[in-house]
Amino acid sequence: MYARGATDDKGQLLTHLLAAEAWMKTIGDIPLNLIYLIEGEEEIGSPHLEEFILEHREKLQADVVVISDTSQFGPEMPALCYALRGLTYMEFIVTGANQDLHSGMFGGIVPNPNQVVAAIVAEMKGLDGRIRIPGFYDGVKPPEGWEVAEYEKLPWNDSDLAAQLGLPGLSGEKEYPAPVRRWYRPTLDVNGMYGGYAGKGAKTVIPSIAGAKVSMRLVSGQNPERVAELFEAFVRERVPDDCKVEVIRYQNSPAIIIPVDHPAMQAAKVAFRNGFGKEPLLIREGASIPIVAFFVDTMKMPSILFGFGLPDDNPHAPNEKFTLADFHRGIATSAHFMDVYSEAAG
Repeated sequence: MYARGATDDKGQLLTHLLAAEAWMKTIGDIPLNLIYLIEGEEEIGSPHLEEFILEHREKLQADVVVISDTSQFGPEMPALCYALRGLTYMEFIVTGANQDLHSGMFGGIVPNPNQVVAAIVAEMKGLDGRIRIPGFYDGVKPPEGWEVAEYEKLPWNDSDLAAQLGLPGLSGEKEYPAPVRRWYRPTLDVNGMYGGYAGKGAKTVIPSIAGAKVSMRLVSGQNPERVAELFEAFVRERVPDDCKVEVIRYQNSPAIIIPVDHPAMQAAKVAFRNGFGKEPLLIREGASIPIVAFFVDTMKMPSILFGFGLPDDNPHAPNEKFTLADFHRGIATSAHFMDVYSEAAG
């Protein structure tokens, strides 16, 4: 199936609706009480969802939350995700003169916000992948022994992944294996930079403003609010006196870890085994789903992450897809989970 949202996330949502339909058509009754909560703002951080859930808390209270917004490890390699990275998203805007200026008339006597922003961004992270913001790594812990054993089971090939992405090799902190860099280590990435003239040809302009948008993926042990404060302090300390700066905080959500021995996780393992015919791998996910932390920390509802798509399904990109075989196996897995968890929950 090719469509925007085929795998992220309308197609995966549909598997759970069709699983319930299958129960009703074949057995008549679903073995659990189900609540479907569907919203369309996840890609912008679900700004209204928490308020809605709190407003309808009594109606939405549940023993477990099932979310399908992750993926398998690879083709024919079903996976259960037990951890997500958190996210702190920031923007900073540097202002110099009150308007764009001619670089010949004013170059050498006025500040250039483009160069200020570039210098700050360059100082944030070294070429070795190490983030240079003081205190950024406070609280970060290495993977536990059982986690190392799990990711060492994975058929991970750095060269193949790099080739798939059109790269000569993978980057980052070379002292850590690629799965650790992808799942267990925090990151800092510049998502966009702007300022001055970027069209065709030349325009000798010193911009009035320039800025950068930066996302930081966080791991367990890091406090998103503290990271945002450290980031802001780092930026403000480096803006020269002849410029002004505005720092904007867009999103803060903590990393989340789901206990792998939770009854719902154990039921999910059986459901995957029945639906896909294979024992699922236990993996982390480097991305963030902010509402999961809200469900776990505020609503006290454990959340299980079922992923039926594939890493190359191209979410957010042209030709986003969802393989029909995985779509069907996802329906079966969801139906089996209802059965297995209803028995485990009594």
